[in-house]
Amino acid sequence: MTISADGVPPSLPFTTDAPGRHRWDWRLTWRDQTSHGSVTTPQGRWEARAAIGPGGGVLDVTATAGAASANASVRTGGTNPSAMQITAHLAHHPGAAGFDRIVVQESRGHQFAVDGQPVVSFDGGVGLCQLTHPPATPAQAWDWRANLDAGVALFAAKHALAERHLGQAGRRFTPDQATREAVCLWNGGFYHVWDGAAWVRPATIVCDKHAGNIGWDMTDPANRGQPPATLHARDVASYSRGHGAHWRYFGVCYADHILGGWPLRPDDGRLYLWSRSDV
Repeated sequence: MTISADGVPPSLPFTTDAPGRHRWDWRLTWRDQTSHGSVTTPQGRWEARAAIGPGGGVLDVTATAGAASANASVRTGGTNPSAMQITAHLAHHPGAAGFDRIVVQESRGHQFAVDGQPVVSFDGGVGLCQLTHPPATPAQAWDWRANLDAGVALFAAKHALAERHLGQAGRRFTPDQATREAVCLWNGGFYHVWDGAAWVRPATIVCDKHAGNIGWDMTDPANRGQPPATLHARDVASYSRGHGAHWRYFGVCYADHILGGWPLRPDDGRLYLWSRSDV
């Protein structure tokens, strides 16, 4: 059974050949999320769509009529929205400008994998927005619109935190700096540092242009003086393991990757702009 991109589950009738009153016990399970209930009907037919609601996964049903009972199991899946549907939905959120880039980065615009189950990352992030903390509810896992709504609300909270951080002690900042700070916070950590006169990007962080949020702290003696190409060649094999001795995940690199950045190359001390086509 497949839930449409409009979030509407199809009709899902269960029937038996037994007469009289029936009890239908059902359990809907996806990963560690479970819902269950019981319904009584005067005859041997029950429409299960109301039980599923916004959820999906494996639906197990036991029908009981008198002393007889029977079991059935149905696997449900979802349908990905189109890019147009995502854009149209985000247009209803005034604070969602630029959030479509996060959606593309996080999930490539997919709520569901090829098997129809919600996309889940290695760290438990779910759906279009890869909701992780707080974890996605059943509705947010199975309804892409609810997933987007939760993501936009979380991004608005990150944006408010970004403005409080940048505005501390009466310091001034631009709208672009606030957006960059919020995108950085989505991945983790603050983007800007105060140099005594203005908010600036930390020059000690150099990003791997071939990875979304991986970079190097150039104060590490093992990294100091090395160009990004050399550091990439040294460390790329460890990226798939999720950890390395001399590279880290940086929210700064995440923001640069999504919004475009000015990474400092340590080999000559000059600044270079990586275009969107390069990242």
